[in-house]
Formats: sequence, structure tokens, C-alpha cells
Amino acid sequence: MFAADRDLLIYEPNLFRDVVFLGQRVASGIADAAEFTLTFYPDDSTLAAAGVGPGVVVTLNGVAHEVLELTADNEAIISRLRAADDAPLLPPAPVSGAPAFVFSAAPQMRAVYLRILRTIGIEPQGAPVPGQPREQDITNGKALRHLLCMGTLELLFRAAGTLLDEAHPVNQRARFYAAAFEAERDRAVAHLDANGDGVPDTIRRLNGTPLARG
Repeated sequence: MFAADRDLLIYEPNLFRDVVFLGQRVASGIADAAEFTLTFYPDDSTLAAAGVGPGVVVTLNGVAHEVLELTADNEAIISRLRAADDAPLLPPAPVSGAPAFVFSAAPQMRAVYLRILRTIGIEPQGAPVPGQPREQDITNGKALRHLLCMGTLELLFRAAGTLLDEAHPVNQRARFYAAAFEAERDRAVAHLDANGDGVPDTIRRLNGTPLARG
């Protein structure tokens, strides 16, 4: 996919503290953090069994941190949120025995990702069709990251606001992200390398208008 849980924090730094669903909690326990190393003592699943890896978010004492690497079943390299996923690591505050949770927005992100692919004209779940683009033909995935994040946040806030009044700030946020998704979709383009030579030869707008390069 074009994004990970850590990318959602750029727009909503408290997302995994304030908008969480128990069904999407993949691990919980207590943890120690020293320099960049997180040592996790699980209540249920180990980090490895929970599928924790780069881009996943772990919340310590209510503060979100991004996972850079899993180094053992219950040990990881973490950082405070960086400006970009290739920026230098930022050390977390040292803690011992802190409440630790891992929630993931992966289900919502996957749903929006599939929607984006189908808008481009890619059917991700069927057999490859000769002459039709595939997921791996997209060469500018990072340019579609904002679009994916806007759509994911819309789904999260919409779900969180289901039982709330339409005027509630949670539902206002859902509408904001819905509008942001539509606006970005009108601007976004996907570059495709249809012939496998490593050079994009087709541009497809997310509003469905194809543009071919000569």
C-alpha cells in the first residue's frame, strides 16, 4: 500500500488514543523504552504474532510512536513521529512499565486502497488481464499517500461517529476528510509502467480520465 498507520498520525497525532476500536487492538501490555528500543511485556499477543512491523504505531503512556523495525518477538526499534519516513529517528522519552497498546487502521486503509486501485482501472483481486495495468505497475505510490490517508481517516471518523449526533465534532471530522478525499482525488494522477521497462508510459487521473504519453 501507499501508506501505513504512522502516516495517519501526521494528520491526527492522537488518533490511536482517541479514536480506537477494540476489534482493531492487535496487542496490549506494558513496555519499557530506553533510547530507541522498546521492550514489550504482552497481556495477550506478542508483537511478532500481532504482525507489528515498520509503520505500525505503538502508544506508550498515551503518546504515539512509530515502529521502525521488529528485532525480536517482543522488542522493536521505535521513534517519536518523524516528519518523513526517511528522516532521522527521534528518541522516545524513557519509560518503565508504561501501558502500551497497538491499534491498527489496516482494515480501513485496505478498503480505501482497493477503492483507489479500482478507480485507476486495476482489479486487484482477480486474475491478471493481458493489456491491463497491475498494482506493481504504479510507479508513484508515494504521490497517492495523501489520498489514501484522507479516505482512511474518513472511514475511521465515520465509524466512530455512528452513534453520535451529526453535529458532533467526530462527524464534522468525518465530513472534512470526505471532502478532502474528493478534492485530492480530483488532483491525483497515477503513473503506470505498462511495459515493464521501469519508465512510466501512462498517466491515469483518479477521476477516470486516461492520459497516454507518447
